[in-house]
Amino acid sequence: GYILVAITAATGADNAFLSEIAVPSVLFYLFAYLFMNIGAFGVVAQLSAKAGRDVVELEEYAGLGRQEPFLAAAMSIFMLSMAGIPPLAGFIAKFYVFSAAVKAGFIWLAVLGVLNSALSLYYYLYVIVTMYMKEGREVFKPIDTRWVVGGVAVCAFFVVLLGILPGSYI
Repeated sequence: GYILVAITAATGADNAFLSEIAVPSVLFYLFAYLFMNIGAFGVVAQLSAKAGRDVVELEEYAGLGRQEPFLAAAMSIFMLSMAGIPPLAGFIAKFYVFSAAVKAGFIWLAVLGVLNSALSLYYYLYVIVTMYMKEGREVFKPIDTRWVVGGVAVCAFFVVLLGILPGSYI
């Protein structure tokens, strides 16, 4: 949906300059979204493998901050970035998308997008609260999947890097 905001800005722009802002904002959003989602799904895949099942319910993430601190921290980074919290990539991506909409004259669309981001904050924070604030039971067995943890680490690194130094990528 956020990508469509920038596409609307690009197609509704009266001059080429606005399209030059909107198109890179779409590409940056897609690049940031790639790392946020692959990282989050990597955490989910790792936890599913550790649980020995295909599906791990959200309530089973309770206590993950103590059981698997790295995975919980990485998932927190991904959730906060998807929510659009600075200084992570998701914030910068949404900022560029909404800026393109405002510059193209779609202020109402940018406001709607910001309100939607604020509303989604509840859902993303609920995952973090579950991992750190709720008591959990030991459901995760130790297994060796370093390549998944390495991939999650790379994704978390890029989510933070793109949030702090977005200029060279945009």
